[in-house]
Amino acid sequence: MAALTEPDPGLGLTSVSLLGSSSSHVTPQSSCAANSSACWPHMFLVGAQKSATTSLFDLFHRNGAACGANYLPDQGMFKPRNQFFSPKEVHLFDAPPDEFAEVVREPARYTRLYRRSACNALRQMDATPYLHTWSAPLRMVQLIPPHWLPETRFLAILREPLSRDLSWYNHRLTEPSWEFCAPSPHGTGVGHGPTYAAETKCGIARFETCLDAGRGAAAAKSEGRPNATSSSAGKRSSRLRNLYLKCMESGLKPGAIAAGVYGMHYHRWTHFIPRSQMMFLEFDSMMADVETHISAAVNFFGLPSLAGRNTTKAKKLRMTNDHRTSYKLNKVECSTASELTRTFRPWNEMLYALLEDRSQAPPMEPPFPRFTVRVPCTNVKQKLPSPLAESTNETGSSDATRPWRVELLL
Repeated sequence: MAALTEPDPGLGLTSVSLLGSSSSHVTPQSSCAANSSACWPHMFLVGAQKSATTSLFDLFHRNGAACGANYLPDQGMFKPRNQFFSPKEVHLFDAPPDEFAEVVREPARYTRLYRRSACNALRQMDATPYLHTWSAPLRMVQLIPPHWLPETRFLAILREPLSRDLSWYNHRLTEPSWEFCAPSPHGTGVGHGPTYAAETKCGIARFETCLDAGRGAAAAKSEGRPNATSSSAGKRSSRLRNLYLKCMESGLKPGAIAAGVYGMHYHRWTHFIPRSQMMFLEFDSMMADVETHISAAVNFFGLPSLAGRNTTKAKKLRMTNDHRTSYKLNKVECSTASELTRTFRPWNEMLYALLEDRSQAPPMEPPFPRFTVRVPCTNVKQKLPSPLAESTNETGSSDATRPWRVELLL
């Protein structure tokens, strides 16, 4: 087990496996204690947030293909002190350092959540959206036993970043405990928050401030040397990775925008986890062809086929987090859409280039298309959200609202 260190060590620029290799296949039963009272999950559904991870977990769970965590008070089990906890989301690998250190000292506090006796499927899944958490993949190789890591599989669903960010904004409006980057003129609470335009402006500024730490370090390193510029996509990608790395090393918070820089998350995870053990699905493609993508996930995780289980409903994804409120924002200001597009574009290009190399990808992984922005934009300024308004964010004539496209692809 690797030594526990905070902050994490730097990110290398190539894919590195810290898992070793297994000389023989390890069956899922070997993940449990001798009395089956504590098991390591076989499957991790790591995100991204607001990308149908809850729906996919629900599909596996209601079909008896996988189990989540089963918490029992006073049984020496892990439960985060200040975060959401559910059978789906355990939040160990994004917990504060002191909470994670307690589990490092006693790993059974985590594995007791996945007792064999509480899971008829005999397959456990941790579906916490860890993808954007910098420390999560390192912590996994620190905690999960080396003999079990090669048998573990990781699935990430990536949603077009603007759509995902808007969904996350709407989600935070529905609950009183979430924080926003921008000030909320009408206070906090359900239905209250800043406009999406203000939140986006604040979020991008916070993200750029964090990246500036990397730019400052790069400028100091190159001082006294002639400036060299290159249009090479490889060099541009390397520069972005280094900026993000320095941002994380600085201790600054990149903010919610960073959850959508998937190219960097790909680098971070595949630095610690072999690409063959990680599958990436595109959200809109999955919604358009649920059966193909669910079959790929079932095959990847080594689950029994769902085909014979009430075939009409077995592969249906339920909308588990949908909400219909007067303050839900369904279209964004066009200037905000443009600004977000510019912010995410280089990270998206990095992701596409990485996913083009399928030499180490799981063979069942479907092709990953370029993102298409489907959020409509409007020239009408958004009003402040309010739970009292009948239809706060549905104003504007049809002439002022149009689908948002940037050459149709991001």
